Amino acid sequence: MGYVMKNYQKTAFFVALLGLGLVVVSSCVPPGQETEKPNKTVLMYTLSKLDGATTHKMTAPNKIRALVTSGDGEWLYVVGENKALLKSMKVEAGHWDDAIGDFKGLLKASDRSAAGDLSTHKVNGFNASHSGLLFTLSNEAGSDNKGLVVLNGSGVANASLYPQPDKKFPAGSNTPVLVTKGKDRFVYLFDADVAKEGVKFRPFVDPPQLDTGKWDNSLRKSGIPLEPLEHVFLARTQDDSGNLLLADVTGIKRLLAEDIGLKKQNLDNHGKPVIHLKELMLDGKTKNDHINTMAVLDKKFLVIGLKSSDKNNGGIVVVDMTDKHMTFKKFGKGLGLSVDFISTERIKHPDKTRIGGIAHTDKGLVFLDNEGNPMELVAGQGMVVTPDFINKHKAEIKDYDKAASGFVGDAVPNDKFLGTAQDRNGRWYLGFAHDIFTLDIKTEQVVVPTVPPSLP
Repeated sequence: MGYVMKNYQKTAFFVALLGLGLVVVSSCVPPGQETEKPNKTVLMYTLSKLDGATTHKMTAPNKIRALVTSGDGEWLYVVGENKALLKSMKVEAGHWDDAIGDFKGLLKASDRSAAGDLSTHKVNGFNASHSGLLFTLSNEAGSDNKGLVVLNGSGVANASLYPQPDKKFPAGSNTPVLVTKGKDRFVYLFDADVAKEGVKFRPFVDPPQLDTGKWDNSLRKSGIPLEPLEHVFLARTQDDSGNLLLADVTGIKRLLAEDIGLKKQNLDNHGKPVIHLKELMLDGKTKNDHINTMAVLDKKFLVIGLKSSDKNNGGIVVVDMTDKHMTFKKFGKGLGLSVDFISTERIKHPDKTRIGGIAHTDKGLVFLDNEGNPMELVAGQGMVVTPDFINKHKAEIKDYDKAASGFVGDAVPNDKFLGTAQDRNGRWYLGFAHDIFTLDIKTEQVVVPTVPPSLP
């Protein structure tokens, strides 16, 4: 790390003319007393608060629910907790808008006719698409579901509504997920309450193109014997082989890549888990309630976030999916961490200090490296980052002996983290009640102070 300076045995010459003679004086460091000191590498986490009055324009009582970036990192979205509240920013332009206006101008995907006034509704389930956002709508009570919106970038002209209720899209709370199969893309919907026929899909159509297709709800647990799905899926992600991983109360099940987008297909392994929930116990004996969230980092590491009901369950489990022995790395024993969701990176960094993702827990944020391992942002201070943690641990780069990684810039409010997302430039965003902070990470070298040799 850095270069190494050595104080080798030195000889300093002092020459004085005394009379007619030449006098030489020597000053030496005895052998064996040389010292070695490396340069220090310090990570500076710079936080800058956005001016809400000129950016996302959100003030109390409005509240942030989540931050999301599109799959390509080109768009940042602020999902509001309140009705008719969805903001968008084109990352390169830095310009903010109401993503679909006042929720009154949405057009139906089938014929581009007006969908009516939906300004009493809010974003319900959501996920990023390749260049935008997928989300469902409900009223503020969480009922009266109005359908799926596919948004490409920003603006009602670039959005399509798929209304509820529909014959195969009945009333109910659903979470959308964009699923890919080679060059083909599909929208999958997962019902939060109903298992049988609770998974629906259709080919993805970019707005504002017309979409006159139909939903398909024929996915089954198994074909022999013929069995419907028996549990709702609480978390979903797609692995690097294209398989769709689906978590229910028994563990993680799988829809094989070749079966995506096809009618009357069955789950792999006769609908049995490929990873059982009991394999994820932190201490080998305290049962987990269920999986809350999953994400894939660096195309090979499956990061699983669990719900906690005891100090020794919940937490984070990491699986290397390329390892045929299926070994599990487990974090959070004794902490009682419930992991709500995981934000993953949108851009790869060549250095090993980059953040691969950020896990949101009920205790604070847990930063993950490129292999899904929890990171200590400040050495010896634990892996759970709270607002108080950020405000107390400041970076030190001026004093070599005290040099340490830490935070610089604006102090954050003592409030719950409500969202994290990374854009295409590698910049992270942290959301609080109605405030957004940017997070930039920079590596600094603290150089060994050079002490010139002294003369006698």
